[in-house]
Amino acid sequence: MRSARQQEFLREARQELPASKILADRNQLIDILKKYVTSDIANETDLVGLGKLFIGARNAPVVQVHFPANLGGPNASYVTASQKAIQDAVQKFEGATPTAPTAPQQPAGGSKPEQKGGGSKKPPKPAPPPPLIDASTLGQQYAAQLAGAKTNSGKPMVDFPIYYPTRLAPDSTLTDDSRAFPIDGPGNAVYHGYKFVAELPTGGYTAYYGFSGTDWKDPPILANPSETKTIGGRNYLLSWDGDQLRFVGWKTAHGSFWIDNTLLNVLTPGQMLGIAESMRHYKG
Repeated sequence: MRSARQQEFLREARQELPASKILADRNQLIDILKKYVTSDIANETDLVGLGKLFIGARNAPVVQVHFPANLGGPNASYVTASQKAIQDAVQKFEGATPTAPTAPQQPAGGSKPEQKGGGSKKPPKPAPPPPLIDASTLGQQYAAQLAGAKTNSGKPMVDFPIYYPTRLAPDSTLTDDSRAFPIDGPGNAVYHGYKFVAELPTGGYTAYYGFSGTDWKDPPILANPSETKTIGGRNYLLSWDGDQLRFVGWKTAHGSFWIDNTLLNVLTPGQMLGIAESMRHYKG
C-alpha cells in the first residue's frame, strides 16, 4: 500500500503542477528539495535534468511493477523470490518485456502437432464485472448527516448541493468516515467540502473509494482532465492513468464534484462511469 500511495502522490503532483509553474519556480523548488530531500544529486544541473524528466513524464501513466515475492507463513521473517522472477521484475522496471519461452522446434519433415477443436482458439474475453448494487437508501441517510453538519459558528458546513450515490460496486458500503469539512484555499480563501467514503473488501485488504463535493468552483484536482465526455446531458471530466480511470468529475454553477477510484484502481472504468451517472441531488 505504501507504493500505491507514492504513485498517488506522483499522479496528483503532475496534475497540479503545470510545466510553466515548475520552470518559473525552479529556484524555490530546488531550495525545498535541498532542505527536505536526502539525495545523491550533487549539482544544480542534475536537478534541472530531474525537473525536465518530471515535465516529460507528465502525461505518462504510472506503472506499478509488482515484486514477485513469496511471503511465506505467518511466522516467516523474510520473503523469497526465484532468480527468474526477480530478473523479469527488473526487466519490467527498465521498460522491457520479459521474453516468453520459445516454442519447441518442429522436426524437419515432421507433421504439425494435432490441433483439437478445429484450429486455434482465441483466448476467452474476461468476464464483465458484476452489476452495481442499489445504495439509494444508504446514500440518502449519509447525505442527511452531511447536510446537518455545522461550522464552529453554527452555520451549515455544506451550503451547496450534495450529490449522493445511488449505486455502488458489489460488496461495497458507505462508512462513518464520510464527513463535511472546511478547505484552506489559496491566500485567505476558505471553501467547504464533503466526502462520502465507501469501503470494498478485496483479496487481503480493504480498498476505499469516495464521492466528493466542494463549493470551490475550480479545484486543482479537476484542473487538467484527460478528456471531457458528455453522458446524459452532464459533461464529465475524466482523468485517466493509462487504461485505468482515476477520477470522474463534473462542475455546476454551485460547485465541483467528483468520484475517485481506490489506490490500486480496483473499480473498472465502466463501474466508475456507472456510479457517476447514478449520483443524485439530495433535496432533504
